[in-house]
Amino acid sequence: MFTKFAIIDDAFGTDLPDRLAEFAIANQIGFAATKTSYADESEAVDPEFRLSKRFGGRLESIGREFRSGLSNLLPRLYEETGIPQIERPLMENELIANGDGGSLAWHIDTMTLDKRDGVDTERVLSTVYYFHRTPCQFSGGELEIHSLDGDVKPKLVAPRHGRLVAFPSFAPHSVRRLRVPSGRFEDGRFSLNCWIRFKTA
Repeated sequence: MFTKFAIIDDAFGTDLPDRLAEFAIANQIGFAATKTSYADESEAVDPEFRLSKRFGGRLESIGREFRSGLSNLLPRLYEETGIPQIERPLMENELIANGDGGSLAWHIDTMTLDKRDGVDTERVLSTVYYFHRTPCQFSGGELEIHSLDGDVKPKLVAPRHGRLVAFPSFAPHSVRRLRVPSGRFEDGRFSLNCWIRFKTA
């Protein structure tokens, strides 16, 4: 059984993804290897699980523009993913760059039971917004949405420029390996990931 998920192409028009790509490329120095968090609250770079770079700076006005547009789409995303509407949702976002060999192993975005102590918010809806230089200079990098049960092939979502995909945060997913023949940062796949959270206490 698969969860419902939503795909919206050109979700925020054709200008915003171009400007986000320009922002990411112009701020290359602000990206560092993405760390993986563990149950004991430690963090480490684990290329076997996740190979990408995360932007450590502030998104400033372009980030506010994205969050405003996403807020307007939330009623549709709740309906299409089967997630109950959240009153006063919180947003958690990150800007990610995937270069040659970039990938992400099978996982879910919600916390496991042994990590819930002292946590008063939870991820309920995961969204990924894709953008890159055009024409596209990479191949692969598809999002794989896995079945909740059974051994069936995952459903694939291609990382199309300007595409927004949303799915319940408990849905298992992964990212296929990316190939960037040039090896250049600017030719990779970029995404602005945003998790919708609700207060649990």
